[in-house]
Amino acid sequence: MRFADQYLVRVIRKAIDKPHGDICALEVAGLDGLRARKSGVRDLSGLEDIINLTWLDLYDNEISDISPLAGLTNLTEFDLSHNRISDISPLAGLTNLTEFDLSRNRISDISPLAGLTNLTHLSLVRVTP
Repeated sequence: MRFADQYLVRVIRKAIDKPHGDICALEVAGLDGLRARKSGVRDLSGLEDIINLTWLDLYDNEISDISPLAGLTNLTEFDLSHNRISDISPLAGLTNLTEFDLSRNRISDISPLAGLTNLTHLSLVRVTP
């Protein structure tokens, strides 16, 4: 597996308890969640292959592109607050989402969330430019 972001790699290595060597798909297949708070993560590339993720905590990083999350249909909750996200259209197909936090981002259009009928909690406090 390939992850573009060195900080994301560190978080994944810690989660699977593998400090060195290549990370293979089998090693991350069992991950149902991932916590990377204040970790410096910028690029989520590679996460699209961890299809069993049900939760993500990516609070306070430097993420702007969330397109790698688009196919993670098992996600039920996540925290992407305090990042640099403006386009949330990749979330439109994540119909299992029940709660998430997108506060303190640069989002102006929330229409991609219209079809997420399972939501029970949503936080969208906006950053003032």
